[in-house]
Amino acid sequence: MNHTRKESPAPRRSARSGGGRRFRPSLPGSCLGAGVFCTGALAAVATPWGQCLPAAVVWPLYALAALFLGAAVWALALWCRKTSPVHRVRRLAHRHPLSARLWEDDSFRLLLAGCGALAGNSLLALSKLLAAWWFSSRWLMALAGYHLVLCLTRFLMLRSSRPGTARRPGESPAARQWRPYRLCGCLLVVLSFALQGVAVLIVREGQSFRYDGYLIFAVAFYDFYCLISSLVFLITRRRSHTPVILALRQISLATSLVSMLSLQTAMLAAFGGETAPRTRQWMNLLTGTAVCVLLAALGVSMILTAHRKSRG
Repeated sequence: MNHTRKESPAPRRSARSGGGRRFRPSLPGSCLGAGVFCTGALAAVATPWGQCLPAAVVWPLYALAALFLGAAVWALALWCRKTSPVHRVRRLAHRHPLSARLWEDDSFRLLLAGCGALAGNSLLALSKLLAAWWFSSRWLMALAGYHLVLCLTRFLMLRSSRPGTARRPGESPAARQWRPYRLCGCLLVVLSFALQGVAVLIVREGQSFRYDGYLIFAVAFYDFYCLISSLVFLITRRRSHTPVILALRQISLATSLVSMLSLQTAMLAAFGGETAPRTRQWMNLLTGTAVCVLLAALGVSMILTAHRKSRG
């Protein structure tokens, strides 16, 4: 009888032994080195003393900046490959009940954001009102009126979002649910009239919003982000929330549209020096009229939607 001899399997090479060992840069050390050497390289290019450095110092500085920056990207990719950053943030959020609710509950997060926006608008309206009284400025008074109507709209929406909201006698549950949505539509129509006063002062008296230096680019980025996020929410997720949450998002969309008008006036004031004053007036007139019409149409559509839903 022939006996076949079993060969013992070849020992596996450990990934940590010999040539199989992989280089894994440290994420904190790589980020620290990249920050230090990249800052030094930028300083060598943008500052007067950097131009006085010899080439024997500048070129190694560039090389170290590129080396540590590549190591930081490599370490970050390995860290993301090991565990998803979203999962890490989720685990951290679930360590506290409030942060866990903020992470999981979209409605609670939107209501909390609405409270923060109400506080910011209230401070802004109060400051505009005091400044208008102190300087006797119709421009500041018109801005204060716009922010006051906006504050009133947010306050009524947040107040109606409380679970213990009373129902009127003979009112159906659907009518009670869509009542704040209809109220928001009415206030948006009022807001369009308040904005019309701001647009008239922009066109007739040449008033405008002004942002110093590079602040205008940060404001432009924030305004476009708010507009795009409001549109994406209304297009993709409008059916998954209550009418009060939808009303708050409609208010955010309205403020984003108004921000586009203020951004245009600021851009024309900062970069439109070569544009004829008559052309700037027409541009502001067309944009202001378009924004007011959109706000009024948005408010009327909300009123009609609430009336149809409450009856159905």
